[in-house]
Amino acid sequence: MTPLTLILTVAAACCGIGMAAESANEFAMNVMNSRHVKAVSVVQDVASGKLVISAASQPESLDPNTPVLPLSLSKVFLAAAWWDHFPEARVPEIDVDVAELLVTGSDSLGRRLAVALRQRVGTAQAMADLKRYGFDGAATADLATLGDADWSSALSIGESHMSTTALHVSSFLREVANGSGVVQPATARQLTSAMIEAVTRGSAKPIAGILSDTGWCIGGKTGTGGRQGKPLEEQDGWFAGLIFDPQRKARFTVATFVSGGGPGAEHAAHISAEVARYVIRNASR
Repeated sequence: MTPLTLILTVAAACCGIGMAAESANEFAMNVMNSRHVKAVSVVQDVASGKLVISAASQPESLDPNTPVLPLSLSKVFLAAAWWDHFPEARVPEIDVDVAELLVTGSDSLGRRLAVALRQRVGTAQAMADLKRYGFDGAATADLATLGDADWSSALSIGESHMSTTALHVSSFLREVANGSGVVQPATARQLTSAMIEAVTRGSAKPIAGILSDTGWCIGGKTGTGGRQGKPLEEQDGWFAGLIFDPQRKARFTVATFVSGGGPGAEHAAHISAEVARYVIRNASR
């Protein structure tokens, strides 16, 4: 069992949720229901690992432990693996700026980076990195056996051969933020910086101003897709990232998945921002 897998098991089984957390869960469910979406949202305290919010609008079919496609969140794990081995910001031979890949969410650049990672470190090492980030064999299926085209699609677009959960994503981000060693310190800094940029000017820009009056900020990565042949407004959506206090210290994670509710920059990102406001308000008391 990997350290992150152990953390996930403990978080799922042992994190007590008292009256305050129940109230927070109720708030999150009200936000989801007001938007008429099937969604799940998880917020963890970075320092303690306590589940501050663990809420689902339809828990009988979607809860924090339900496996779903990572969509473009796969790029977060791809970038982490790249930076853990190669700290340079830009990869000239494939014309990819890794931070900008996370900010803009470019699928084509992600594909190039996925193939370059495989060529440089080998499939076995890349799979070992994913295992260290909390993906077990069931979550990556036959990923290692794929040709480059399917491999790059899985690690950039995240619509095949991989699955994750809201709790897994949250716990990974917590590990990134608290310096536990799941990624290199420089990788953690690059990931958090890119996620902040994704909100201020990138794929999650629609929520850029929502926390402006609090002194806090949010950074994260969006994801959209998973429903072949359906229109954009019926695709699944992700937003996952970190909530930073006025000193720009990561204090909480947030991971929100919306089933069939459209792009991640819409319902998923706005639910994340609204629960962030709730958490900030209570953390500031």
